[in-house]
Amino acid sequence: MSYDFHLRLPIAGRPNEEIATSDSEEMVASDLNPEKEIRKRRVADALKRHNPQLQPSEFDYQALAKLDNSTVEDAQKKHRHIELNGPEEGTNGIQITIFDNEASITVPYWHKGDAARRVFEEIRGYLDVMQTEGGYFTYDPQIEKVLDLQNDLAISMACYATVVGDAGAKDSIARPKRWWEFWK
Repeated sequence: MSYDFHLRLPIAGRPNEEIATSDSEEMVASDLNPEKEIRKRRVADALKRHNPQLQPSEFDYQALAKLDNSTVEDAQKKHRHIELNGPEEGTNGIQITIFDNEASITVPYWHKGDAARRVFEEIRGYLDVMQTEGGYFTYDPQIEKVLDLQNDLAISMACYATVVGDAGAKDSIARPKRWWEFWK
């Protein structure tokens, strides 16, 4: 079980809230779109510059083909997303996944207090990079809100704290008016 942030690309003429709550991108075999591959790579590279410890997951396409009862070529077409994770040792469990038209950041419900605040500060950095480099907006499905990262991340943190039973953090998070007040 994890806390999730969904990143979507704006679509002209459609409200972000509508885009955010529409069905997620399916993992289906599709041909490469060079523009989408460039965006995914640009975002992944920017994230790795932001945190050099992030490493891409390597996919075993033979095993995936066997699971899907398909060919290796079909598995390569279906699994074209990029997954970034921190180092195995000392990991905080954050996983970033970048698809053709959307992305996500997930974090397990392992953290309380200062550890949770540090994790959310790290996530905020990733969200900033992804919005800047990828053109995404961020939606938090737990609170059902398109986020203004300057003002709303404390609300997400309060929701996270409630789930992990961190009443002290939840109370301290609910008070701030701006995100930077939360991190003091």
